[in-house]
Amino acid sequence: MSKRFKTKKKNYFFKFILIISIIMIVFIITFKELINNFSPITIDSTKYLKYLLKTGFNNQLEEYKFFNIFNPSSLLSKSLNKAINPHQDTVEEVIKELNPIPKSDPLVYIYNTHQTEEYKSQALQDYNLNPTVLMASYYFQEKLNDYGLPTLLETSSIKDILNTNSWNYAYSYKASRILLEQALDQNPSLKFFIDFHRDSSVYDKTTFTIDDKSYAKILFIIGEENPNFTQNLTFTTALNDRLIALNPEISRGIYKKSGPGVNGIYNQDFHPHTILMEVGGQYNTIEEVCNTIELVSKTIADFIKETYEEEK
Repeated sequence: MSKRFKTKKKNYFFKFILIISIIMIVFIITFKELINNFSPITIDSTKYLKYLLKTGFNNQLEEYKFFNIFNPSSLLSKSLNKAINPHQDTVEEVIKELNPIPKSDPLVYIYNTHQTEEYKSQALQDYNLNPTVLMASYYFQEKLNDYGLPTLLETSSIKDILNTNSWNYAYSYKASRILLEQALDQNPSLKFFIDFHRDSSVYDKTTFTIDDKSYAKILFIIGEENPNFTQNLTFTTALNDRLIALNPEISRGIYKKSGPGVNGIYNQDFHPHTILMEVGGQYNTIEEVCNTIELVSKTIADFIKETYEEEK
């Protein structure tokens, strides 16, 4: 009796091992077939960037951070078989192509003296896209237009102007001055000029949180050595106060600069309503910057429209 029981037990054990082995073999064969037969997905970076710029960054980027656990092919497409279009347009070329013309005479001109300043974004870097202040400026322009403030974005290359004139990077403000004068000459309706930058400070100084959502802080720079200093300061202070009223953590304040080794003007002698606005820093993601743009755009649009009506 005991011998028969041991034999049965042994048989059950071997059956168990056999079943497990079969399951493992089937799993391995299936996985290999998936890899061998799954067609590589070519992600056209240009189309992806256009999609992000037209639909907004924040919600769209999230879907690329995770794979669908119920669809194994999604894991393969995002890691093993991801192929990037090597002939993608640059961020500047895509934005230039998409850049909308305001329906009415533009009041606001957004430009980037340091056009190639980059933000951090792993989600975009995976697709060979480097998020820049120009990319953020496009989003800012779209939001201001949405709130009824006709806004023009400069897409001409600062680097090309520097190269054409054999100027180094230190002459960037001289290059953007050329674009400022050209823009006003072509659009006499322009009354407000925003030079959109990002800072190079540490992450803790350039970031704040609302309800577990991260945002990039805003810092205004004023050159004390330009003849419009008092008017620039008055205008920037009023805008800064409006942002603080929206949320005290948004603004890092107004930083006045002058003295040896400092520009001290920043083209703010061009017009009393010329401001230099730094949104976030080099360690902020483009998502955090866009969160801030979404948060402040209506307030900025309302402020500029009110200022324009008062000064008419």
